[in-house]
Amino acid sequence: MKNITFVKADSITLKPGPDKGIALYFMQDGESTRITPKRLFPLTKPYAYIRLLDPDNRELGILKNTSLLPRKTREFIEHRLDQYYFIPRITDIHDIREKYGISHWVVTTDRGRREFDVRSRSTDIKVFNKKRILIKDADENTYEIPDEEQLPPHSRLFLQGEI
Repeated sequence: MKNITFVKADSITLKPGPDKGIALYFMQDGESTRITPKRLFPLTKPYAYIRLLDPDNRELGILKNTSLLPRKTREFIEHRLDQYYFIPRITDIHDIREKYGISHWVVTTDRGRREFDVRSRSTDIKVFNKKRILIKDADENTYEIPDEEQLPPHSRLFLQGEI
């Protein structure tokens, strides 16, 4: 079993990257390694327990919380994580129709109108705390309904047939 290595916030820095942009680096034993942050708990703790991966996708360590970082470094990491773990929020459901066991959804999200297919209600729709819902479409994209009670009444009716 591998030991978990927690890294100190002061070992993570921003430096000029190879593409004339800014990149994230991890300093260890006098060496600087370019790193990529990945969430261990993307839905429940989005800015805690962040894996730091080297260019070969090997884990160098885990940052306990981004709040421990200097402001610019924290903002950089959180922006990168939010881009990678993009989850549109459904604000309205216009239609859900089933054909051959696959549900076709037409929705409005905080990022615009979307249409997608859901293969299995039992495995692709998860309800948390009786009101938060995550939906995985046939292309492995995730959509969120933070609070089903905040949806318009017609949307809740469509949703009740699916959960």
